[in-house]
Amino acid sequence: MAESKRDLSPQRTLWQGGHYDKRGKRTLKNQYRLLEGGAIAEVLCSGPAGSFFIDATDIERVQEFTWCSSLSADKRYLNITTISSGKKLILSRFIMNCYDRSIDVDHISGNRRKNQQANLRCVSRQKNLRNRKLNQNNKTSYNGIRKCVKPAEQVWRLRWETGKPGQYKYRTWSRTDDVIPEAVLCMQKECESAGRSTMLYQTETKECVRWIFSAVWENGKVMKRNFPYTESGLEKALALRDVVYERTGNKNGLRKEYGDGIIPD
Repeated sequence: MAESKRDLSPQRTLWQGGHYDKRGKRTLKNQYRLLEGGAIAEVLCSGPAGSFFIDATDIERVQEFTWCSSLSADKRYLNITTISSGKKLILSRFIMNCYDRSIDVDHISGNRRKNQQANLRCVSRQKNLRNRKLNQNNKTSYNGIRKCVKPAEQVWRLRWETGKPGQYKYRTWSRTDDVIPEAVLCMQKECESAGRSTMLYQTETKECVRWIFSAVWENGKVMKRNFPYTESGLEKALALRDVVYERTGNKNGLRKEYGDGIIPD
């Protein structure tokens, strides 16, 4: 249960640090308290976070500045920052002494309030993206894997001979009315011109449920693989995902919808 405002008053000996004016009102700096036998410090800050956690050994460094929290523009990520020499300073980079913008500081647990050194690591952007949060519309609990449900629908289906006895190929088009689409008639005419008998009929497709793994390469090409909607199908999709991420390190660009681009085997 969160502590009330009375618990955070300067009269409480639990909280330390901070500067106060003659009226006892705290000004600048951040109050903190020690937890877990003095190994971890919880530091109060303004903004949506309310407080954050650091190693007790970093208290003196952190107390040199006044820290506050805010949300990113899309309200998905929490940022804890301060101003140093007129520039914004991010707490996690300050803790790890990492100011190279080509390197990311990743919160291993995904909780940006926890800024203990054991929960931070300096990694490349690709590795950081592997540890990103799931999309809000992700219902599979796995990044890069989505469940695809294709409902039953009325379609036009064209069947034609392949040239081998008893073997046929099929192609379907969505049917909205009784008017046959021009594309269907053109393809039927091409098959008959090639000497292959055809059959055009109306039918209803069955509902199709499957797992889909999709990835977008740096050159913009899309890779999409379908797997049966079973436990073994999910395991195969996850195995392929791990191989792709390990070989390319590229998770940037993965999103909910990927279009119809398919890279053949």
